[in-house]
Formats: sequence, structure tokens, C-alpha cells
Amino acid sequence: MAERKGGGRKSKPTKSVKTGGAKKSASKSSKGSGNSKQTSSQAPIDTEIQRIEALEAVVDDLQSTVMELTKSLKEISKIGIGDDELRRILNSSIEGEVTEQKSGRIIGWAYNRVDQVSPLTVSAFYGGKKIVTTLANKTLEEHRGSQLAHGRSFSIILPKQFYDGKGRSIQFKAGDVEKTITNKLGAISFNDGFPIEGHVKSNKDGTIKGWAVDHSNPHEPVIIAAVYGDEQVAKVVADLKEASLSKKLGKTNCHHGFSLSLPKKLGDGKKRNVRLVASPWNYDIMGGPEECKFSS
Repeated sequence: MAERKGGGRKSKPTKSVKTGGAKKSASKSSKGSGNSKQTSSQAPIDTEIQRIEALEAVVDDLQSTVMELTKSLKEISKIGIGDDELRRILNSSIEGEVTEQKSGRIIGWAYNRVDQVSPLTVSAFYGGKKIVTTLANKTLEEHRGSQLAHGRSFSIILPKQFYDGKGRSIQFKAGDVEKTITNKLGAISFNDGFPIEGHVKSNKDGTIKGWAVDHSNPHEPVIIAAVYGDEQVAKVVADLKEASLSKKLGKTNCHHGFSLSLPKKLGDGKKRNVRLVASPWNYDIMGGPEECKFSS
């Protein structure tokens, strides 16, 4: 009998161990279930990131392909293979319009369906001669709401002689193939004067001081460059306060002064005629060049 009782006593701890094992197993299972939930919640995020990365890779590949294609077409054009047909293909991919004239500027947009990465050049032609060139890479208020014009707009200032009030037929061409874009304005004339104005106040010891303003965009500073011969020798932003402009432009818009220092290599005591031009147009801000003489 004693042996039976002893055997009964031993069976209790055995059950206790089994029960404890079951609890531990259940606890592990519960933790495993929690991890499964966490993994399932992270999975959509990881998948979305992978999808975005894949799309970015595709876009990069497409841009690279377009750039290579454009480069190849330009090379083909240079060596003269199928010039007429190639020009027809390139012309058909470019479209644009000259939409308005405002404050001495001509405004429009130009777009290349084949190469949507590189901005198009836009040039104005008068009498068959190119008179000015710019890039169609701006976002202008005048084209707000136009998907085609967004980031592909341009504004052009013509040379000074075109601001005499006379109407002229001007052509506008885009891209290397010089595709003619639609001029919705017809004959163009300006009656409000040339928009770029400047004045030199002092010219001493190789430093030229003065002011310059673009009346077509008076709240943006003009970039002034000094040109000697065919070389641009110095450049500065005309954004210094110029008190003399307060009556002309208002006290809050008189920061159009500049102080431009010529390079020391010109300081040999010789007289030189230096042009002061508004960049990027390369239009003189004065009636003629400025005579400079200094020793460094």
C-alpha cells in the first residue's frame, strides 16, 4: 500500500510539470502571434517603399534613354544622314506659342515631347537674322494652370532698337532645329521704351559704381557684366541700396546699385573702352562703352 501511495505522490509533480510546460508553450505561442501581427503591419510599408524605388529606377532609366536618343539624333544631324526626314521628325516633336507682350517683354512657352528633360532654346528672328536667344525653362504667373507651359515658359527682351513704336514681323523658333512656333501676337511693337536702364556714378581706380534696373521686372536685381573686346572680365549683381532711386522707383525698391571691380590685369595704366551690359541679354546699360584707365 505504501508503494501505491508513494506512486500517487510522484504523479502530482508530474502533472504540475506538464501544466507548467503547457503554460510556457502557450506563452511562446502568444508572443509568436504578436510578432506575426507586427510583421503583417510592416509588410505593406516595405512593399510600398520597394514599389516607389522601382518606379524611380524606371524613371531614371527612361530619362537616360531619352538623353541618349537626343544625343544620337543630334549626331546623326551633324553628319547629314537623312537631313530632311530627321528634321521633319524633330520638328514634329516641338510645339509652342508666343502668347503675350507685357512690360517690354515677349512671353511664351515651348515644349519638346521627345526630350522632356532638357529645356529648349527659343530665338527671335527679324529679317532672317537671329537677334536674341533665351531658354524656355521658367514658371511664369501668366501661364498658371497650363500644364504644357509649366516650367517651360520664356520671356524675351528685344534689342533696344525695337522699342521705337514701329510694328515688326518677328519669328520665334525653338530648339536646335529651329522649329517655328506660333506667334499669336502678329506684328510686335513697343511704345513704352526700352526696359533696361542704367547709370555710372563714378569710375576710379578700376572700380565702377552706378545702378541698373530692368523696368519689366523691377523687383529683381540685374546682373551687370563688364566686357572688354569679346571677353567678359567681371560680373556683379546690382542689388546695393541706391538712395537716388527712391524718387524714381520708391523707397522700398531702390536696391539696384552696383560696385564692379575690374581685374588687376587691366591695371597697366592704358586706356580701355569697357562695355557694361545686362546679363544674360548682353545689352548695354549705357549709350556706349565706359573709358577706363587705372594702375594696380
